Amino acid sequence: MDLELFSRAVENLKRQKLRSVLTLLGIIIGIGSVVALISIGDGFNKSVEKEFEKLGSNTLIILPGSSLVGSAFAKLDEKDVDIIESVRGVESATPIYLSSGTVKFKEEEKTVLLLGIDTKKQDLLKSLGILEVGEGRLLTQSDNLAVLVGSRFSENTFESELKLKQNLLLGTDSLKIVGITKPAGQSFGAMFDGAIVMNYRAL
Repeated sequence: MDLELFSRAVENLKRQKLRSVLTLLGIIIGIGSVVALISIGDGFNKSVEKEFEKLGSNTLIILPGSSLVGSAFAKLDEKDVDIIESVRGVESATPIYLSSGTVKFKEEEKTVLLLGIDTKKQDLLKSLGILEVGEGRLLTQSDNLAVLVGSRFSENTFESELKLKQNLLLGTDSLKIVGITKPAGQSFGAMFDGAIVMNYRAL
């Protein structure tokens, strides 16, 4: 009986070769897709882990909201930073504020990423490999209309490369470039590479 069923199955396969091949191909593609997704997922996880390793095992990044998406609609303030810094075992904490704006240089206008930092904590960002100046200087507490520009930002944003002491127009404010950062080469630093960095009180 089993032999007869097997024979019929073989005959059906012979009669419907194309359908059988397509079904088999579908199964192979399906399995291949699952394997690929797992590989991509593993690769992404490893990539994220490597970036955190670069920051060090004793570095913690805190985002507002219950998820990465939620953080775009929530924010931390100075009180939150003070609370975090008061926790036993926390050596130092610094905020990074994200915003965007339309910046004009000569006759060009671009919507760009703006990063506000605590100018007193620039050494902390430098020690983490996130922010280091290649040309010019870091910001001072009185720098409300002075900015740093990322290395990639200075080279690729406008038709002509940005230089020290040039001015960018943000709304009605003229911002003077006092420093250009070194390429950071890691995810959190890469954000600075493509942005304008300024005193968070002026953001």
